[in-house]
Amino acid sequence: EIGVGDHVIRWMYSKHNSGINTGGVSSARIYAIVAEGLESGGAYQCSPCAEGYHSKVSTSHCLPCPGGSSSNRGAIACHNCGPNTFAPYSGSPQCIPCGKNTHAPAGSKECAPQCSFIDEDDPAHPKFDLSPLRDLTDAFGPIPVQIYHPEVEMFEDHQMLISVCKPLPPNASCLSSNHGTPKHSYACTVPQTVENEEQAVLNTNPRDLGTIMEFGGVSESIRAKYGNGMSLTTVSGEACPEGGPDALWSSHIHFVCDLDAGVGTPEPQSLENAGGLPRNPCQVHLIWRTQHGCPKCQQKDYTPVGGPCKGGVHDVKHVRNSVCYAPSAPADEKNVSCRSDAISALPQWAIGLIVVGGLTILGSILTFGYLWHKYYSMYSQYSNLVTSDSPYPDDELE
Repeated sequence: EIGVGDHVIRWMYSKHNSGINTGGVSSARIYAIVAEGLESGGAYQCSPCAEGYHSKVSTSHCLPCPGGSSSNRGAIACHNCGPNTFAPYSGSPQCIPCGKNTHAPAGSKECAPQCSFIDEDDPAHPKFDLSPLRDLTDAFGPIPVQIYHPEVEMFEDHQMLISVCKPLPPNASCLSSNHGTPKHSYACTVPQTVENEEQAVLNTNPRDLGTIMEFGGVSESIRAKYGNGMSLTTVSGEACPEGGPDALWSSHIHFVCDLDAGVGTPEPQSLENAGGLPRNPCQVHLIWRTQHGCPKCQQKDYTPVGGPCKGGVHDVKHVRNSVCYAPSAPADEKNVSCRSDAISALPQWAIGLIVVGGLTILGSILTFGYLWHKYYSMYSQYSNLVTSDSPYPDDELE
């Protein structure tokens, strides 16, 4: 209980080991202060609500805007995010534009909810579907990666967590290096325990590697070395001093088509170039060999193959004729007419050639029949004339 008069109140806290690696980030936040038992009093002045919050007139606190919406500073109401923008969490200070090749309707919490991508730069327009990976787990990892520090020319061992097409769940191991609180992110790294004095000089904070997701095809260098597939990139991570004053962290996940790999496992790609230094110290690259890195099978990717023809019908199976993935092939067709199946399987030029050949043969038969009938009639008349009682001598008939 506090007596009458002016008082200065300090809040003290003690840090206890929770067993969770926070990467050296220590902070405490006070979200509300309530004073009870006052005879009178109130705020010295009304304060405007922050971006992402709102309140009506004469209220004591601000309310966060729900995910998919936001507000300006001092707003009395929230507004939904427009098409192809998103607000990932309650109290988002602004609506964020969707990344490359991702889309969202108005009022969305995330972009690319279908988790699929059509590569328009490829003449075949292959469609990729990563939704099975999205639905499999909330986070993949930890994946061992190395972060390069050019100022000391050293690598730092990190553990990386990634999520496909949805943000990582709130996790005490993936914290913002500024506030020590979980933040919206698709990929992050957590430093391993420092075991020597040399690594102790490095910045061992967790790193947010991207808050915006983008889809794209694989680069020519990736295709030449690993094979065809697609890429998922997370951009607009936190500041990366190692790359310069305006550099931001990002991650690049290259899904490589491998039908024998099943779901597969993401693995770190070597960061070193010919000179032994990383291409970009603010980028983390992963290679993920998986069946889901293959284009999604379409009808044109299957060839109908018929079994033995019995009684004018047979069963037809659909055999894949290209490299693509589908959980299962189209169902077999039962009791398909062999005759119609044989005709439909022929190309158009072959069918046209058969028709022309048939008409030619039919015309030849009709012509031969006409000529045979004509000459047979003439021969019959001649025979009748020769065998009849003719008044003409035989030599005149010749």
